[in-house]
Amino acid sequence: PKPIVIIGAGGIVRDAHLPAYAKAGLTVAGVTDLDAARAKSLAKDWHLPAVFPSVRAAAGHGTEVVYDIAVPPGAIM
Repeated sequence: PKPIVIIGAGGIVRDAHLPAYAKAGLTVAGVTDLDAARAKSLAKDWHLPAVFPSVRAAAGHGTEVVYDIAVPPGAIM
């Protein structure tokens, strides 16, 4: 499986997505969030290898990853 890049570091990612990925043995390549401190905290707690400074930076992986976009509906515009 391709590694996962997470866009959004909120509660659903912390409490549901990451535990499910760990249980399935999937690799998470990194995370980004508008709140950089929240992304860094999530990465530290889950031992994620990268915190990307922006969605643009995270998207630099192109099609070599799966993007988990976990943001509020209003943020997608």
